[in-house]
Amino acid sequence: MDQAGQVTAPTELEISIFRTIAFFSVFSWPLTEFEVWKFLYQPPEGQTDFAHVLSVLDESIWLKARITRHGRHVGIGDVAAQTALRDARFRDALRKHRKLASVVAWMRHVPGLRGLAICNSLSWHATTEKSDIDLFIATAPGRTWTARLFAAFPLMISRRRPGESVDPVCLSFFATTARFNLSTLSHADDPYLLYWTATIAPIVGGAWYEEFIHRNTWVWQHLPNARPVTRAPFFRQRSKSLLSGLPLPLVELVARLLQMWRLPKLLKRRMNLDTSVIVRNDMLKFHDNDRRVEYATKWREILAAHGL
Repeated sequence: MDQAGQVTAPTELEISIFRTIAFFSVFSWPLTEFEVWKFLYQPPEGQTDFAHVLSVLDESIWLKARITRHGRHVGIGDVAAQTALRDARFRDALRKHRKLASVVAWMRHVPGLRGLAICNSLSWHATTEKSDIDLFIATAPGRTWTARLFAAFPLMISRRRPGESVDPVCLSFFATTARFNLSTLSHADDPYLLYWTATIAPIVGGAWYEEFIHRNTWVWQHLPNARPVTRAPFFRQRSKSLLSGLPLPLVELVARLLQMWRLPKLLKRRMNLDTSVIVRNDMLKFHDNDRRVEYATKWREILAAHGL
């Protein structure tokens, strides 16, 4: 309402702020004021500075009728409970990070590896006890199957794959440096992929990530305030690929045949039908439970409930 008590339509910036908060509320994840600005979804041009966003959060009557504050967090619904849950998830993520260190120590030697990054809930420090340690693996062209074989075998021996242990390591996404542009995987109105791409955090290698960012400039068109994740060189490790003296094309062929033979029937039935399960020589994506459509649907339902 304005000062005369009349109901006024929300501004473009108010809508952008609410759409951002609403999407993260799908995951019961309240945002700080800075995170609202950082992850602002499709804001109006020229209205993205932090001070402006902060003033709208503080003063907008339209927003105050729709969002809840608890301390430094804003969200939808019981934000106090959501904040406590966020803190618990953060502690669980720290525990998973400590477990990941031993995995990285040997994975950086995987043949064909160019880089390694954490992704999904771990990159947000938003895991639960049942969450996997999800990794994105960048490989050299023509080395995807080799990298997956040598990365997965130690996990298989130590029973650290999903469904076999607590804090399992999930190697469900491999891509060569030539297939870094992930826009081909996007659905219509797909904020989850935007935030996923913007928040993967490199832990092995550096040059590959610069190329990854360059290939995905489409993300920053929707999230202009988001910035690529940076980690001090001290916290990164270099890849030191093994088997450099072997006939790698032959190794790649054998690795592909072996893994296709062992690929579960469910994945074989679903591969390359959509963007959930992709089995190609330059990309291996095994997200058989890809919930992006579900998340987008819940997000739109929240927006519709508030007249958007």
